[in-house]
Amino acid sequence: YVSGTLIGELKDERRNGELIQVGPSASNGSGSIAGITLYNEGFIILTGSWDLSNGSHTEDYTGSAGPPNWVCFGQSISGSITAPSSSFLLDFKGTSKVPTLTMFAHARRNMLNHSNNPTYKKAGSPTISSTGSSGYFERDTIEIKNIVSSSYNDPTGSFKKTTYISEIGIYDGNKNLLGVAKLATPVKKTEERDITFKLKLDI
Repeated sequence: YVSGTLIGELKDERRNGELIQVGPSASNGSGSIAGITLYNEGFIILTGSWDLSNGSHTEDYTGSAGPPNWVCFGQSISGSITAPSSSFLLDFKGTSKVPTLTMFAHARRNMLNHSNNPTYKKAGSPTISSTGSSGYFERDTIEIKNIVSSSYNDPTGSFKKTTYISEIGIYDGNKNLLGVAKLATPVKKTEERDITFKLKLDI
């Protein structure tokens, strides 16, 4: 741009790295290749040396007055050269391919309805254990807390084993824990429910 007016535009129209001057329409050098883009290496090489202003403008791009051309693109960025009437714009888009692993975790009916969480048992349930020279003893029956709601505070609704799934472990073929997926909101699991979780892992 010179004084806010577009005097030259390059575009990789063929998507082969060749930067072709596409604008403005009928501008000096329009349709010519002014450089190349090396996408894998991350370089842009500009070689177009024709006068983009067609003789209507000169400025200090290289230490002395001269016409604007593609070789002088961005010269004032270094700070050692001042070209107040000229401005430059670089616009590009990139695509990153991210491999994604999709996994399914199944909570089958009549499964995963027991928990070792202390809150799973009814409050006040005795858990007295004793040890002696002959062994270790503890209660083999502990009452499970009933969280089924009803219209009354007491008694509660008919008992149903209920758990809440809040985390899902990811294991390899040797049962080694590789990672843990945490749910934003725990999912209620009753004996009659069949639940499948879909997990996606970006590698």
